[in-house]
Amino acid sequence: MELDEGSNIDFRGTTFTQELLTDLLSALRHRPQEIHLSSAEFLSTVDFSGMVFQGACWFDNAVFHASVNFQGASFQSSACFLRSRVEGTASFTGAHLGDIDFSGAYFESANFSGIAQTGSLNFSEVTFNDFVTFEGSQIKAATFHKAEFGQGRFWRADFTTSPRFSEANFLNHASFEGAHFRDGADFSKARFAEVTFEDATFTGVAMFVETTFKSGNFARVTFTHSLVCNLAYATEALSFGSCTFMGHFVGPVRAQTIFMANVVFQKTVRIEAATEYLDLHRARFEAPAAFHVRHAVVEVADAHPSFPITIASHNECFTSGTTQLREDFSQGESALGKVKSVRGLDAALIVLKDIDLRQCTFEGTYHLDQISLEGRCRFSFPPQEIKWGKAWMPVRIWTLRKVLEDERAWRATAPDSALDRSGWGDSITPNGIADSQDISATYRQLRKALEDSLNEPGAADFYYGEMEMRRRDREISRSERGLLHVYWALSGYGLRASRSIGWLLSAMALTVLLMMGWGLPGASPKQEASGIIRPPGEKTTLVVDKADPALTLPFKERYSGKRLEKAGQVVLNSVVFRSSGQDLTTVGTWIEMISRFTEPILLGFAALAIRGRIKRS
Repeated sequence: MELDEGSNIDFRGTTFTQELLTDLLSALRHRPQEIHLSSAEFLSTVDFSGMVFQGACWFDNAVFHASVNFQGASFQSSACFLRSRVEGTASFTGAHLGDIDFSGAYFESANFSGIAQTGSLNFSEVTFNDFVTFEGSQIKAATFHKAEFGQGRFWRADFTTSPRFSEANFLNHASFEGAHFRDGADFSKARFAEVTFEDATFTGVAMFVETTFKSGNFARVTFTHSLVCNLAYATEALSFGSCTFMGHFVGPVRAQTIFMANVVFQKTVRIEAATEYLDLHRARFEAPAAFHVRHAVVEVADAHPSFPITIASHNECFTSGTTQLREDFSQGESALGKVKSVRGLDAALIVLKDIDLRQCTFEGTYHLDQISLEGRCRFSFPPQEIKWGKAWMPVRIWTLRKVLEDERAWRATAPDSALDRSGWGDSITPNGIADSQDISATYRQLRKALEDSLNEPGAADFYYGEMEMRRRDREISRSERGLLHVYWALSGYGLRASRSIGWLLSAMALTVLLMMGWGLPGASPKQEASGIIRPPGEKTTLVVDKADPALTLPFKERYSGKRLEKAGQVVLNSVVFRSSGQDLTTVGTWIEMISRFTEPILLGFAALAIRGRIKRS
């Protein structure tokens, strides 16, 4: 076949045998102006490598039953592969592409590595059944709308304008490692099995609206503008480890786990996430940040905030516009967010709102007295069951109060009897167990934080915990620990009104019994006047005397209703520091003195406890 340079080739609908194919390739060396191979059928491997297509080319609806090679070819004008089909491998390695339309095409596998592009590529609704690679390619403009990929590799690809992968479907692994999206990218409603964007750079807006993942790896990615992933959904993990966010993070997003360890946030962010685990370990915050979570266990230890960080539970399902984020959590499962540890943090910049802190350790936190605890933050409680065992006191009953995880772990291994450790769970903690002195300091700082926020009733439990740790501290002197034991036993450190009132009533009852038995005289002593009666007109002097009260009644007659009434009056007056004025025996006088000293103290403990629970600053 002989053609002049610049002529057209038209083999529409032709089935190419090997002999006819040889003629075609020979004709192409003369650089025809236009090539029409629409609906052509190629029965064997076709090699167009190094060819220069200076005019428009039509391969629409063409079928390649084997491989086709465009390696190093140059398309200087447009080309159309609309609904073409390659049942082998299509290689465009190192090709120079103009405007090419691959819409609806089918490739068993394809290689676009190292391509250079001057026009736009349209891969809308293309199927890459097995494997496709764009490794190291320079892509000026490309559309992959509704394309389907087996495996896709875009290593170090350079996208000049925003590529459109909306509604694309990646059935197996997709890799964009080291890719550069110079004008952002649109992956809205795309579906990924496993995708990797490690070391990629998005210098425009990255759109992942309603995108679904099995897992997504964005490690060390740089986002210079916003990452928009509202209503994105991952059945497994989304990893943003060591990423740099220079723009906003737009959610909400749902994933089984979200890893943001060592992330750098350079701009204010508000992240809404429904996840089982959110890792912010060693993250750096160069602007304010807010994390609104549902169901999440948040790990924020060793983070580096320069501005306030808020971690808050979101009570209702996240929505974007009128669309609700799909969550798929177990029915009835609490949506309350949980924080595991704030170790290594500057707590002055931490705000926790409606967070479950039952498993949170506070050991190693800085400026803990300045932490903000807002809303309904939950803490653990002591064992509620009555415990029996072998000890000098064989029963243990714990009053209801807020308990830190640090204390729970300490009590589970405390050097006391097995009875004291019973009910406090296991001692497994990831960062070791704090000692009683450190726990006491932690309670003291949390108490101050709540008192500074005018929540003195809420601070009362932390004061109780502080005193408990001091009472158990072996390094404190025995005399001081003895005083603390008495303070605890009589009034629960001035916080248990019922305990103080119980002791007060017991003391009053005992005092009444003692008064009836030994304090009240058998009868009121009568006054007697003695002296010499002088004749009328002379001065008479009489001396009035009163016998000492004495108890002469038989023991059985001492406990009567009348004596009970008198003893009750004596005791009630003693409670309020008043003298009853009742005649008492010597023993009764001592009983009253002791009563007037001890019982008002118990009454004061009760009043102090009630005030501590109802006071509002």
